[in-house]
Amino acid sequence: MDSDKCVCDVLIVGSGPCGLATAARLREKTPSALFSEAEHQRFHWLKSKHVNLLKRRPSDVNSIPETLNIKVIDATSSSWLGQWDNQFGSCGIPHLRSPMFFHPDPFDVDGMIAFAHNTGREKELMEINGIVGKELSKHQQKKLRNKKKPIEIDMRDFKDYYRPSTPLYRDYCESIIKRYSLQGMVSQEKCQMIDYNEVSETFTVTSDSNTYVCPIVVIACGPIGSINYDFPQFPHGSCHTTHLFNRVVPFPPTERKKTVVVVGGGLTSAQICHRLIESKKADKVYFVLRGDIKVKHFDFDLEWVTKYKNYLKSTFWMLDTDEERAEMILKARNGGSVNPQYLKIIHDHEKSNKLVVLKNSKIAPSEWDGCQWNKVVVNESTTLPEPIDYIYYATGSRPDFNKIDFLANIRKKSPISTVCGFPCLTDDLEYNSNIPLYFLGRLASLKIGPASANLEGARVGAERIASSIQNRLEKLKRVEDRATVNSMMDLIESDNNWYGILAQEVN
Repeated sequence: MDSDKCVCDVLIVGSGPCGLATAARLREKTPSALFSEAEHQRFHWLKSKHVNLLKRRPSDVNSIPETLNIKVIDATSSSWLGQWDNQFGSCGIPHLRSPMFFHPDPFDVDGMIAFAHNTGREKELMEINGIVGKELSKHQQKKLRNKKKPIEIDMRDFKDYYRPSTPLYRDYCESIIKRYSLQGMVSQEKCQMIDYNEVSETFTVTSDSNTYVCPIVVIACGPIGSINYDFPQFPHGSCHTTHLFNRVVPFPPTERKKTVVVVGGGLTSAQICHRLIESKKADKVYFVLRGDIKVKHFDFDLEWVTKYKNYLKSTFWMLDTDEERAEMILKARNGGSVNPQYLKIIHDHEKSNKLVVLKNSKIAPSEWDGCQWNKVVVNESTTLPEPIDYIYYATGSRPDFNKIDFLANIRKKSPISTVCGFPCLTDDLEYNSNIPLYFLGRLASLKIGPASANLEGARVGAERIASSIQNRLEKLKRVEDRATVNSMMDLIESDNNWYGILAQEVN
C-alpha cells in the first residue's frame, strides 16, 4: 500500500447531524435503551417464513471495539455541524422546527430534555401549540370530543412537544461530541471519487487533499442532488440558498437592497424573508410562491411523530415495492411548508407593507443592467412595479442519485435501481449486500421514511448502520478466530512451526 494513503476503519462523508449521529452510535456501548425489540428487528419477522424468535433479539451491547478508527471529511467545514451552523447563523433561526426528541444522541431519547433541566435552560424551550390540547378551553375540548376527531398527541407525551433554542441544541450536540471523544475527527475535504475493490474488500476514497483506504464508508451528506435553479446572473443578480449556506454568497447581504424577491414556499424561504426585513438589508421583499402557503408544524405530516407513528412506520416498512414507499413519502411531505410561528411573522410583515406575498405565481426576470433587474414578469402577464436588486431562490433540490459525481465508479461497476431519484438500498442502508457503502439522510428515504432527511431520521438511520457494521465486524472476527484455530491444529498435527504458520497467515 502506498505510504501517502490514509488508512482508517470507517470513513464518514459529511459532518452534519447524520455524520455525528453515526460516529456517536459507533462509540455507544448500550444503544438498546433507545429502541424496542420490534424496532430493532424492523418487522423482518413479519415477512420471514423461517424465524426463530427466541434467537432473535436486539443487540443490547455494542461489540464494536473502542479502538475503531473513524475519520470524517466534510466539504464545508473542519468541525462538526459546520454547514448547519452556517444555515442557522445566516437565517438567524432562534428555535429548531423539530421537537425535543429529534437529536443525534444514541444513548437517551429524552437526553435533550434532561440536558435543558440539568443546565437550568428550561426557558429556552418553545412549546409547539395546537397539537397537545392543553391550551384549549374546556368548551373547546368538549367540542372536539363531540366531533370524535382522533387526538394526535397523547397528553402523557406533552413534555416532548417543545422546540429547543438553537444555542441549546448546539450545546447539547457539543456535549455528545465530548462524551464520545469525537473532537478533532473532522477535516475539511471535498470527496471527489469513491471506488471499491471486491477482491481486497476495501474502498479507495479520493478527496481534494488525501486518498483514504478503508473497509467501510458512510455517506452522511446533506441534501445533495439537483438544485431547482437556473442561475440567472449568478451571483450578482441571483443565487440559490445552497450558495448562502456554503458561504459562497454572503447573507444577510453586505450592502442594503431596496427591493428583493424570494422564491420558494418552505420554511427556509420564510426565514430568508424575515431575516432580510429584520436585519434592515431590504426595504421591500416580494415572496413568490408557486402555490398557496402550506402550514405544518413539521415538514411532514404530524401523524408520523405522534401516537400513530408506529402504525404508519410499520405500514411503510411492510410495503412491497420502493415505488409504493416513494409515493407514501411524497404524500407525507407534500412540498414545502411553514410552521405557525413563521406564518404569523409573514402576516406581520405584510401588515407593515414590507412584504408582499404573491401566491400561485411564477416569475421571469429579464433586462439585467449589471446592477438590477429592470423587468420581472409575474405569471407571464404582470410586471413588478419597481426594479429588483436581487433574487433569492429557496426552491430546494431534487434527489438525483445518478448525478452524484463521486459515486460514478461505484454505479458503473455495480448499478442499482432508483425510484424518484432515491437509491434502492438494502434494509441496512447499504448500497448492496456485497458493498458496505452506507447512506443516511434523504438518500435513505426509501428505507427510513418521510423523516429520513430530518434529525429523527439521522438517529434511526445511524442505529441501522451501526448494527450492520457491528454484525460485519463480528463475522470478520469469527473468521479470524477460525483461522487461528485451524492454524493451531495444523501446528499440532504436522511438523510445521510457528514461523511457517505466521507466513501462511500473512500470505
